[in-house]
Amino acid sequence: IQDRSLQAAVNEAYRNLLMHGEYPIAAVWVETDPDCVDVNIHPTKSQVKFQEPSLAFRAVAGALRSTLEQAPWIVRNTENTIQAGALVAGSATTANDLSSAMPAMPQQNLSFQDRSLDVTQFQKKEFNFPKSVPPSSVQQPQTTYQALAEAASGRESFAPAGTSAATDAPMGYWSSLEVLGQANLTYIVTQSREKIVFVDQHAAHERVVFEKLMTAWKGGKVDIQDFLFPLAIDMSPEKVEGLLTMAKEIERLGVHIEALGPGTIGVKAAPLMIKESSLSGVLDRMATEIVDQGGSYSLERTVGDICATIACHSVVRAGQSLSHDQMKNLLRDMDLFPLSSFCPHGRPVSVEYPFYKLEKDFGRIV
Repeated sequence: IQDRSLQAAVNEAYRNLLMHGEYPIAAVWVETDPDCVDVNIHPTKSQVKFQEPSLAFRAVAGALRSTLEQAPWIVRNTENTIQAGALVAGSATTANDLSSAMPAMPQQNLSFQDRSLDVTQFQKKEFNFPKSVPPSSVQQPQTTYQALAEAASGRESFAPAGTSAATDAPMGYWSSLEVLGQANLTYIVTQSREKIVFVDQHAAHERVVFEKLMTAWKGGKVDIQDFLFPLAIDMSPEKVEGLLTMAKEIERLGVHIEALGPGTIGVKAAPLMIKESSLSGVLDRMATEIVDQGGSYSLERTVGDICATIACHSVVRAGQSLSHDQMKNLLRDMDLFPLSSFCPHGRPVSVEYPFYKLEKDFGRIV
C-alpha cells in the first residue's frame, strides 16, 4: 500500500542519520486487527486508512529507531567491548547480556619497563584464507550493545592533556580502539585487531555535543556560564522575533536570550560547551532556520535542527591539532551515545580499512 504516514515514520526513524537528499529503503510490515483498518478508500486498494494513524506511526518509527540505536552495522569482536546499561534522565537500566562470548585478546610482553606510556599494540593477526574462499566470506562474530545515553554535562567534551574525561565509563567499541595519531589534523587514526579506523574528529565531536544538547532539552541539565553584561548580537527584526518565539525552548538548551532592541538580541547566558566567539554565528543560523521553517515543523524537529546548528559551530574543527589524551577522551564520549557512527547531518564519522585488504594490496596474500 501507499501511506504517507508510514513513509513519514520511516523517515523520522532515520532522522539525523542520512545526508540531505538521501532516503532510506525499507520494507515495512504492519500487523493489526482488520477492524482497525479501512481498505475501501481507494479503487485499486493501494491505500488504507488506519483507525488510529498516530499509533501506526509511533509503532513503525519506534521499532526502526530502537533497532538503529543498537548500531548493528558495527561489528564488535574484542574482549574490551562491554554491553553497558542505559542511563536516561538519571536512572540506570540494565541491558541484556552479550549474546556470545568475546574472543580473548592475547597479552603482549612489553620490551620496556616504563609502562606509563600506556602503549597497547594489538598482536599481528595471520590471514590464512583458502584461495577458493574470498576474505569477505569469512564470518566474523557479531554482538550488539546498548550504549550509554548520558545526561548532558555541559563540559568540554574532551579534557586537557594529562586528564581523563571518562575514567569510570565502561569501555565500548570506540574507546576499545587503539589511537595511533592524527592524520592531516582532521582524522583520528585508530586500529583494532582486524582493521584501521579513521575517525573524522569534527563529525564525531559534533554528534557528541548534539546528543548532549538534545538530552539537556529533553529533561537533563546543562552547565551554563552567565555573562556579566549581555552579549549584543545584531540581526534583522524578523530573526529577532523568530528567536523570541522559541525563547523558552532555547533556554532549555542553556541559551538565555532577551530583546535589546528591534534588531538586536542579547545573550545573558550560554552553555559552557559553546565558545563565546561562535555565539553570533550560532544564533544567526538558528534564527534563519526558525524563520524559514515558519512553524511547519514539529517542535522536536525544530529543536533538533537548532541543536545540530549549535553543535556544528561549537566543536573541534578540521585542521585543529589534538593531543593523544584528547583523542582518547573523544572516543570515550562517542561510546556514551548509540548513533555515534554519524554526525547530526548524516555524514559518516568513520572509514574502515581491513588489514586483509592491506595484505592483499601488498601482495602478502592472494
